[in-house]
Amino acid sequence: MTGLNNDLSESSVRAFWSRAGARVPALAGRPIADVFSFGGGEMADRLLRLVLDGVKTATAALPMDFGPQRSIPRPGDLSVVLDGSGRPRCVIETTELRRLAASAVDAAFVLDYGEGDRTLEWWRAKGAPYYARLAGRPGEEVELLCERFRVVYAER
Repeated sequence: MTGLNNDLSESSVRAFWSRAGARVPALAGRPIADVFSFGGGEMADRLLRLVLDGVKTATAALPMDFGPQRSIPRPGDLSVVLDGSGRPRCVIETTELRRLAASAVDAAFVLDYGEGDRTLEWWRAKGAPYYARLAGRPGEEVELLCERFRVVYAER
């Protein structure tokens, strides 16, 4: 399992995965590709609510966010999403992954991204600049990994 910092977290993810496999037989025997949260603390909780409510079905990341500890997702990969306290709350399956320049993100992706007012105008004003700042290149074009996913199992 990736993305875990301690034995307690790993233990809670294993117990969660066991419950998920018991309730969704299609998960049995499949590996967990990643364990992560959408940001930290309150942000992770806010974004997780959007995921659980079906509003957020896409996300983006910088390629530099991946490496030896966390591999780039592929369609079919299963990930456990944690809340802001580090508790496992849902399993998502990657359905699509595209590499795009932030400026090439389209309105359909922004709608699925589920944040802000879900418009392309919001993305250009807030989303793309956010990733440019994270990359340490404010005002410059950055490449993103744009992922679509579906919730396979959730515990509210």
